[in-house]
Amino acid sequence: MPYAANNNPSQPKNFETLIACMKFLAPHATFRMAETYLDYGAGMKWTTILAAGPDGNKYQMLNSAEWDALDLTDDLLSITQMAGEVYRRQIRMLDPANAPKLLNWVVTYERANGTIGKADMTAIDEAAARRDFQVCYRHGFARILSVQPWTSGLRMKI
Repeated sequence: MPYAANNNPSQPKNFETLIACMKFLAPHATFRMAETYLDYGAGMKWTTILAAGPDGNKYQMLNSAEWDALDLTDDLLSITQMAGEVYRRQIRMLDPANAPKLLNWVVTYERANGTIGKADMTAIDEAAARRDFQVCYRHGFARILSVQPWTSGLRMKI
């Protein structure tokens, strides 16, 4: 369902501008505001922009920092740059025919308590895997020790 104007007070002031940019980049996707889980397992919900790609599945478009930035900016260039960044991150879901090949990466990291963990990330390159890991683990301390292309031997639990 295409998104219509929303009088939701929690909607960022630049919501319609961002959606217009996203519709330009991904004309076959649909966008709407909805309540979803911030982090799986934490039980925390928040309102954000969801997109439905050609497969009908719904994807969360913005992280909480982007939501705040969208609400605070008055600069059209910043909004269009945000739309471009979101599109690059979500292209595989929104426009699979034009998506670059993604690779699987294993990020080995140290937690605040000194234990070692591993996380699987899917990204275009190592730099994107590192950046995505930092976004996913932004709520706590996690120091990256290594990032390696995925092989079956790397997926063992430590």
